Amino acid sequence: MYQWYADAIVCFAYLSDLKPSDLKTGGGRKKDQQRAAKDGGSVTSGANGDDGLTFEQRVQKYSHCRWFTRGWTLQELIAPRRLGFYDTDWGFQGEKSEMALELTAITGIRRDVLENKLAPSSVSVAQRMSWASRRETTRAEDMAYCLLGLFDVNMPLLYGEGSKAFIRLQGEIIKEICDFSLFAWRHPERESGEEGTGDKAPAQRQKQRHWGILALSPKDFADSSGIETLGDLMYNNECVPTSKGLRFVAPVNCGLLDGKGEFEGTYLMNLRCEERDARLPVAICLRKHGRGIYSRVNPTKLPRVRDRVKTKEEVFYVTAAVSPARSVMLAASHRHAINLSRLGENLGIRLDKLEPADHWDRQQLQFLTEGNGYILYEATFSTLLDFPAKRARLRMQFYFQPDMNLSVTLGAVSENDGDDAYFRAVEAYSYEESVEGQPVHFVILEPPRRRGDRMLVAPSSETSKSPLTYRPRPRSKGEEWLSPRAL
Repeated sequence: MYQWYADAIVCFAYLSDLKPSDLKTGGGRKKDQQRAAKDGGSVTSGANGDDGLTFEQRVQKYSHCRWFTRGWTLQELIAPRRLGFYDTDWGFQGEKSEMALELTAITGIRRDVLENKLAPSSVSVAQRMSWASRRETTRAEDMAYCLLGLFDVNMPLLYGEGSKAFIRLQGEIIKEICDFSLFAWRHPERESGEEGTGDKAPAQRQKQRHWGILALSPKDFADSSGIETLGDLMYNNECVPTSKGLRFVAPVNCGLLDGKGEFEGTYLMNLRCEERDARLPVAICLRKHGRGIYSRVNPTKLPRVRDRVKTKEEVFYVTAAVSPARSVMLAASHRHAINLSRLGENLGIRLDKLEPADHWDRQQLQFLTEGNGYILYEATFSTLLDFPAKRARLRMQFYFQPDMNLSVTLGAVSENDGDDAYFRAVEAYSYEESVEGQPVHFVILEPPRRRGDRMLVAPSSETSKSPLTYRPRPRSKGEEWLSPRAL
């Protein structure tokens, strides 16, 4: 249909709820109809029924028309080169090109698009989605199907799938256009039970913490009209839909950023697009669930990023869509995690190597065991203590089974990493604590106590959790050491 309208010489839009203007005489209206019916030429702005009206009055006159709120009429407005508007008596009101300012104020569509000076394909996906954010359709599926032409994609029409059609549409768009502004949506905060076309917001949605990277409805793009892409889209990360979610291949130095401030504990994914007024790249917040799988959190916000990431090539997955039931399961992904965030409370350390790497969550400083265990986890780290060596390297192994306690083994990485007495002096223990309703195992190291130049080795029965005295060595430039931090 979109191409059909685009190939037409002229199209006519009948506004069934627009009454004839009192300012226009019947004879003048008939003459305007004859002029508009001609293939060539155009109707001047003074030839319609808006004579003597201010801009605000003209906008108010047309904004109440249902034609501007229907989903299928969006392509009828954008695609034609010439489009004339008519009232209930078929009185000619004006052409699209002449009414561009008023139409932009009513629909949010860019003026240069309405004037056929800019192709819709040159506009970001988020902006195009925002044009449909205030429109409605009778059937939930049609909210997706009416946008196929606007994004130049094809997919089967499966009536009965409901709002899943819009998820499918976004999957087809990302296959054709590597435009990450598709993910630059904000979930509107609706009241419980409020409904939109194909997008119901029951009470459980309001409490949902984990979301997919794809929007539930065009309504989520209501505040995305100012999103613009940065640079050539061909240089964006590779994105492929899979059964695990959307698979991203981030090239070197294009991986995930660590969230800071109010976004601490999450990862930020740079979308390579910006808001027109801010001129800073926007990102979305992700939470890791192990095995390289992430979900979106804080869906009401699009953080702005300034930092550059320095990582090796990274492959990760982001869930496409998450139901309330699935969100509850994802919220329990840190069940029986092995947390090292408090490892430095009594002994300053720097982590050197963590295996398996895809189970390590560097933001929460913990191994994600996926709640089942039977996997050997290993952390190699350096200590800040300057005795008996300038830098002692230790290897800590964790073995967790669901029906047993966490087993912690501590030892030297090599013979050159300190003497046996030192490692016998450092003691490791763990304790379980509830975090967001799930059991998490926190690991603590007790450093050796010293008196003068002597190192005091405490017997296992005298393991103390009281503060112990040790002398940290100065940090080298560029080194980062773990500091005490609660989840």
